[in-house]
Amino acid sequence: MKAPMITTSVTALKSAIQEHWKNVPAGDTAIRIISSIEAHADPDAEWSLADILGLLGPSVALAEAISAMAILTQSEYAVFQSCAVFVDEDNQRHRLSSEDFHRVQVDDVVAHPVTGVLVERASEQVFPRFELIPGLCAAVLPNS
Repeated sequence: MKAPMITTSVTALKSAIQEHWKNVPAGDTAIRIISSIEAHADPDAEWSLADILGLLGPSVALAEAISAMAILTQSEYAVFQSCAVFVDEDNQRHRLSSEDFHRVQVDDVVAHPVTGVLVERASEQVFPRFELIPGLCAAVLPNS
C-alpha cells in the first residue's frame, strides 16, 4: 500500500482523486463517499460496507462501491483503514487485530479475544468495518 497522500482539504482530496481516476466510475464513487462522510466526520466512527452502500443509494453497484473503497483504503488517497469486529456468543463486540482478521480470512478461525478459545467458522461472526485514519483526516475533514 502506498503512503497516504497528505492533503489540506476535502476539495484538494476530491480533485486529486478526480484527476487520477478520471473517466473511471469507481473514482466518481470514491468522491461521493468522501462527500457523504464529510457531514458525518466523527473520528471514532466505523462504517460497514452496508453503511457505505446506504450513503451511496440504491443506484450504485456493489462492485463499484468495493472498487471505490479500495481507492479510499489502499491508494495514496486513503482516508479509511479497514478493521474487523468479532461478535461472540454473548453478543459482545471485540475489535480484532489485523493479524486475527487475516487469520479469519485465510483459515476461518479466530481465538476468542477474551477467553482464547479457538472459534471455528469465525467468518460467520466477524464483520469488516472501515474507519477514518486517525490524524490524517483531522486536516482533511473539518469535523474530525
